[in-house]
Amino acid sequence: MEIFLLRFVFIHGVHFVEVRWDPGISRLRVARVVSAIDVGKVVNPLAARNQVE
Repeated sequence: MEIFLLRFVFIHGVHFVEVRWDPGISRLRVARVVSAIDVGKVVNPLAARNQVE
């Protein structure tokens, strides 16, 4: 009889974008972007850094 251990990893992230409408040229401009990511316990720092960037 084989027993399999299932491990689930959940990564949570949120992104906020501040936009501004310029009626003079009828354009939407991105003023600022802020992101936050919770990856939990990092086992391999290089792999985690590459996935977030």
